[in-house]
Amino acid sequence: MNTQQFKYLLLAFSLGTANATFAAQYVRYNVNSVQGQANLKAMEMAFWKMRQMGCADPRSWYYQGAIHQVPQNLKTNPDCPDFVIKNNQPPVLKTAWSNCPHASAHSPQREASDLNFLLWHRLYTARLEAVVRQLSGKTDFTIPYFDYQTIQTLRLPPLLRNSLVPAQNVLSGNMVIPAHQSALYTSARRPSMNAGQTIDSGEAATLNQAIAALDNNSLFITFSNAINQSPHGEMHDYLGGDGQGVDNPILQTSGKDSSGLMANVSSAGFDPVFWLHHAAIDRLWTKWDAKNKNNPYARPSLQTLQQQQWPFVFFDASGQAVRYRTAQEVYRAVYMPDYRYDDMPPQVLEQAENPSNKSQANNRPLLKKVVLEKSLASPLTSQHQIISITTAAQNSPLQFLHKLKQRLMSSSVKAWTLELELQIKGNPVNNYQVFLIQNNQRHFIGVINFFGLEHQAHAHAMPSSPEEMTAHSMMEEKNFEVSPFFQHDQPFSLEISPVDGNSDQDAITISKLQVSAYQTR
Repeated sequence: MNTQQFKYLLLAFSLGTANATFAAQYVRYNVNSVQGQANLKAMEMAFWKMRQMGCADPRSWYYQGAIHQVPQNLKTNPDCPDFVIKNNQPPVLKTAWSNCPHASAHSPQREASDLNFLLWHRLYTARLEAVVRQLSGKTDFTIPYFDYQTIQTLRLPPLLRNSLVPAQNVLSGNMVIPAHQSALYTSARRPSMNAGQTIDSGEAATLNQAIAALDNNSLFITFSNAINQSPHGEMHDYLGGDGQGVDNPILQTSGKDSSGLMANVSSAGFDPVFWLHHAAIDRLWTKWDAKNKNNPYARPSLQTLQQQQWPFVFFDASGQAVRYRTAQEVYRAVYMPDYRYDDMPPQVLEQAENPSNKSQANNRPLLKKVVLEKSLASPLTSQHQIISITTAAQNSPLQFLHKLKQRLMSSSVKAWTLELELQIKGNPVNNYQVFLIQNNQRHFIGVINFFGLEHQAHAHAMPSSPEEMTAHSMMEEKNFEVSPFFQHDQPFSLEISPVDGNSDQDAITISKLQVSAYQTR
């Protein structure tokens, strides 16, 4: 918590009410606005300086990127010469490195990873802002955001592309920054984006549907999982040119199977576009949270955060470590940010309320109960897959009693989810749209995306060859909240299709489907 937030917190406590308020000190702007462009220019100056720093400096470009994840299998590393394999042993991670929440389905950390995904990235980006403010001299700097709600018109601004930045006189420090290629540029992206083109129309349509479907979610954890798939994971892969043969200088891969920085967990944080992307994700979360301000399940409880902890370690503008040691510290920092977004009301923000202060009747813990499970063997193909599910009530000779039990149970149900277990061989390059069909109604419920699969399969060791990935299979789980339209006692079908219409190179099989109810205890 910084000094300004602490002052706001003291003010809130002094008011003596649960809904005391405070004002955000900074404003994050759309990258296409005048203010957003000014902030992008300041960011470019700061990143030029950060790229001149050695990788042991916590404020450096390499160190900040490595906080997200960093490859640990390199024999040579021009960006960080000492961080290499020595005597067949992986290098020792520096403080806070490789801490982003991206655990696999079979990892004991998966629940904690899913819970802390949005929280961790919010504090990660906020700490980067403080570094840029100091290095750029722009004291009101904030990370500009991409407006994913108009994603069909998204283009990378010139400073993110291969543009020449003229020499600059920097008054603070009495230095001259020579003319240089923009420090926000990397060739390790999708070529069309670096060329200033807009997003492919088919991809944009899917992203628009995914963003609209975020409002299907009433629980924090289902929202987090949904936004993680798309637009988060889908845009990571798109910007990084997944499957487009983009050379990756951080992972030191090249050739037709190579993907750019953003398409790989262990190199994503080294692309400056990462920060604008995550500001966009954070903005969508902020909007959803505001819509659900009266929903007691739209934020994780302190008890849940205490049970599913994650390391929150970052650095301040002077390079000193900042550790959030308790769930209370994390909660306050996350829900009392020192910024707001330019398209949200300028009035004061609500104080971050401890969930335990809410009435017990409205915040009873939820219990997840599996009410239907089906074993399947449905491969995903280039055609629309239709998976039809018959509920247990229709097969039971005591249909009346079964339906009565279902109705009684449904009175305590706060949310319904569909979960798919996938068996995956290789490294899929496609995204898949998922639709629920019930009572002649077709509802888009989300996207299946595989960003981070290589990272997950190798459990934080960096991916080996694509041939090795192809030789191994792994299990992954995807879930979707369907509460607004799901009828638990009626048959339904799932329609699944690849976004680009071609999945012949993917080897994915749906092995199990579950329907779960989140009920009050």
